[in-house]
Amino acid sequence: MMRYAFPLALSVLLGCGSMSRDATSPAPSAGRTSVQRAGMPTREDFFQEVLEPRPLSTSASFHAYSPDSYHVDKIDFWQEFPSFARSKGHQLRGLVIFGPAGPLWAYYVFALLDEGHQVRVNQVVFPHARLTAKQTAVLSQAESDRWLSAWSTIPGVTEVPPESGSLALRLPLDDLGDFRFDLLVVQLVDCNS
Repeated sequence: MMRYAFPLALSVLLGCGSMSRDATSPAPSAGRTSVQRAGMPTREDFFQEVLEPRPLSTSASFHAYSPDSYHVDKIDFWQEFPSFARSKGHQLRGLVIFGPAGPLWAYYVFALLDEGHQVRVNQVVFPHARLTAKQTAVLSQAESDRWLSAWSTIPGVTEVPPESGSLALRLPLDDLGDFRFDLLVVQLVDCNS
């Protein structure tokens, strides 16, 4: 019988420089592209759901039983969401993705977005590839930094600093990919302080 030991978590601290993938990062999954069929939501639709605190027209359309419905992939999300947020005029301060968890493979996605001297935290709950809850809160920058840092105190969390300013994961990413770890915490360093 084969047994695998999976780290509970991965915590990454990034600088404020360029955040492009480098040649050692896996490319986004081909199945995660923006294929729209029969009105099923795309990856970009899900990204927009994470950016917006209120429900959108696509919120009820995510569905696990459709082959083209979006499913969270922590690695792909981490590598593509920051540039998507930037293209929509948002400054990402941090990202937390936990999952899959429980019998319905739930994912909990938190995006921390700078709003002047405050940080908006948007949460999306995504069990069984269905968007079931959205919440938002506003924190001070200090509170959001403490909240993100607190994740690294959880037993089993491993910090993996990427190359300077890069979104490259330096892990043995094999067939397990997204399932190699349950929690991804990304904290972007504030360049203005």
